[in-house]
Amino acid sequence: YGGDPLDSNYKSFEELPFFLTVEQFAHLLCISKPTAYDLIRAGKVSAIKAGKQFRIPKESIQELISDAESSSSRSIT
Repeated sequence: YGGDPLDSNYKSFEELPFFLTVEQFAHLLCISKPTAYDLIRAGKVSAIKAGKQFRIPKESIQELISDAESSSSRSIT
Protein backbone atom coordinates (compact mmCIF):
# COMPACT_ATOMS: atom_id res chain seq x y z
CA TYR A 1 0.00 0.00 0.00
CA GLY A 2 2.52 2.62 1.15
CA GLY A 3 0.17 5.62 0.86
CA ASP A 4 -1.09 7.97 3.53
CA PRO A 5 -3.44 6.23 5.96
CA LEU A 6 -5.86 9.12 5.51
CA ASP A 7 -7.18 10.10 2.12
CA SER A 8 -5.66 13.45 1.22
CA ASN A 9 -9.05 14.57 -0.13
CA TYR A 10 -10.29 15.30 3.42
CA LYS A 11 -10.33 19.07 3.74
CA SER A 12 -11.82 19.32 7.24
CA PHE A 13 -12.38 17.32 10.38
CA GLU A 14 -16.06 16.98 9.49
CA GLU A 15 -15.18 15.12 6.29
CA LEU A 16 -13.33 12.35 8.14
CA PRO A 17 -15.07 8.97 8.45
CA PHE A 18 -17.11 8.37 11.62
CA PHE A 19 -14.59 5.76 12.80
CA LEU A 20 -10.84 5.74 12.23
CA THR A 21 -8.35 2.92 12.47
CA VAL A 22 -5.49 3.22 14.96
CA GLU A 23 -3.15 3.90 12.04
CA GLN A 24 -5.37 6.73 10.78
CA PHE A 25 -5.72 8.13 14.31
CA ALA A 26 -1.95 8.09 14.81
CA HIS A 27 -1.38 9.74 11.43
CA LEU A 28 -3.96 12.43 12.17
CA LEU A 29 -2.27 13.37 15.48
CA CYS A 30 1.29 12.85 14.15
CA ILE A 31 2.01 10.24 16.83
CA SER A 32 3.31 6.69 16.62
CA LYS A 33 0.98 3.69 16.60
CA PRO A 34 2.33 2.52 20.00
CA THR A 35 1.51 5.94 21.46
CA ALA A 36 -1.98 5.72 19.95
CA TYR A 37 -2.49 2.33 21.62
CA ASP A 38 -1.18 3.79 24.90
CA LEU A 39 -3.83 6.54 24.73
CA ILE A 40 -6.53 3.92 24.14
CA ARG A 41 -5.32 1.68 27.00
CA ALA A 42 -5.09 4.66 29.36
CA GLY A 43 -8.67 5.61 28.55
CA LYS A 44 -7.67 9.02 27.22
CA VAL A 45 -9.43 8.28 23.95
CA SER A 46 -12.39 5.94 23.65
CA ALA A 47 -12.29 3.14 21.11
CA ILE A 48 -14.50 0.33 19.98
CA LYS A 49 -13.01 -3.10 19.49
CA ALA A 50 -14.15 -4.64 16.20
CA GLY A 51 -12.84 -8.19 16.14
CA LYS A 52 -9.13 -7.86 16.84
CA GLN A 53 -8.92 -4.23 15.78
CA PHE A 54 -9.83 -0.94 17.40
CA ARG A 55 -11.90 1.79 15.80
CA ILE A 56 -11.79 5.30 17.20
CA PRO A 57 -14.88 7.50 16.82
CA LYS A 58 -13.90 10.89 15.43
CA GLU A 59 -15.86 12.56 18.25
CA SER A 60 -13.49 10.90 20.70
CA ILE A 61 -10.54 12.48 18.90
CA GLN A 62 -12.22 15.87 19.05
CA GLU A 63 -12.73 15.45 22.81
CA LEU A 64 -9.07 14.49 23.29
CA ILE A 65 -7.94 17.60 21.43
CA SER A 66 -10.39 19.85 23.30
CA ASP A 67 -9.27 18.44 26.66
CA ALA A 68 -5.63 19.02 25.76
CA GLU A 69 -6.32 22.59 24.65
CA SER A 70 -8.35 23.46 27.76
CA SER A 71 -5.67 22.21 30.12
CA SER A 72 -2.25 23.19 28.83
CA SER A 73 -0.60 21.97 32.04
CA ARG A 74 -1.87 18.41 31.55
CA SER A 75 -0.05 16.03 29.20
CA ILE A 76 -2.08 13.76 26.84
CA THR A 77 0.54 11.01 26.85
